[in-house]
Amino acid sequence: MVSGFWKGWGVETIVVFTHHFETCGKLLDRQSVQRTVMTTKLETIQAEALRLSAADRAKLLDRLMVSLDADAAAEAAWDELANQRESELETGQAQAVPLDLVIARLEARFPG
Repeated sequence: MVSGFWKGWGVETIVVFTHHFETCGKLLDRQSVQRTVMTTKLETIQAEALRLSAADRAKLLDRLMVSLDADAAAEAAWDELANQRESELETGQAQAVPLDLVIARLEARFPG
């Protein structure tokens, strides 16, 4: 019934059974073990990233942020709206509001 085994990532040797993992006599479901392995992978990646220079960490951050922008249609819509508003400001169809006034309005609307 053994379908394989995993070692490493700081996790004890885990024997894989058809639907369960057993380690130290304690049964764990697949999600628990996958979560443990994922957490360890994440910790390893984080440690590696923190060893990078500030410039390389910034590049990595940019790449990770881009990877989260999975909704291309939403991004395109926001880009279109930003371009439209910029055009309205340039042509005088809209007027800019000073930042201090915007903040005062927001604080009045959302106190606390």
